[in-house]
Amino acid sequence: MIAIALVLAATLNTAKIEELIGLKGKLDEKEGAFKVSYPRSDIAPTAAGVKLTPPLGLTAWASFSGGGAHTMVMGDMVLTEDQVNAAMSAALDSGLEVTALHNHFFWDSPKVINTMGVNTWAALAGSPEKAAVDGDFAMLESEMQEILKTLRHANINIVAIHSHMAGEQPRILFLHYWGVGPAEQLAKAVMSAVAKTGGK
Repeated sequence: MIAIALVLAATLNTAKIEELIGLKGKLDEKEGAFKVSYPRSDIAPTAAGVKLTPPLGLTAWASFSGGGAHTMVMGDMVLTEDQVNAAMSAALDSGLEVTALHNHFFWDSPKVINTMGVNTWAALAGSPEKAAVDGDFAMLESEMQEILKTLRHANINIVAIHSHMAGEQPRILFLHYWGVGPAEQLAKAVMSAVAKTGGK
C-alpha cells in the first residue's frame, strides 16, 4: 500500500490541486488517494434540536486518485438549498458527473443538502446520556437489509437510501442515518452495523 501511495504522490500534482482548490490536502497512504476537506463552519443548522457541527456531516471533501492524463475525483459537497443549483452547474460545466443529490438529516433548519462520493463514516456529538449520531454507509447491495435491521432495532432513523454512481460493479448502495440517544448505545449499534459489511 505504501508503494502505491508513493507512486500516487509522484503522478498526482498535489500542489496544483491545493492551489486550484485553495485548501491544503492530505495523502491517505492506505487508500492511495489525496483528500481535501472543507468543514462548513460557516453554516449553523440544527437537526431535531441538536446543533450540527462539521464532524456531524457538515464537511465537504474531494478525493483524487490516478494521475497523468486520467485523474479521478469523488467527493461530497455540503450545500444550503440556495447553493445547490449553482454548485451543480459549476460541476457539470467543468466536466464532472453529479451522481446524487439528497439530504442527510431530518428536521434540519436551515435545510442542508449533499452531493455525494464514496465512504462510510459516523460522527457522535453531545453527552454520554444524550448524543446524536450521523453517518453514511457505503455497502454492497447484498449487505443492505442486515444493516437496515441493525440500525432500526437501535431506533436510528434511516434518512436516505440511494446510489452515488452509475454502472459500477459490484453495485454499491448508500444509506444515511441519524439518531439520538445514549452515546454508548448509538456507538454499539453503528459498530454492529459496520460488522455486517465486507469492510469489517
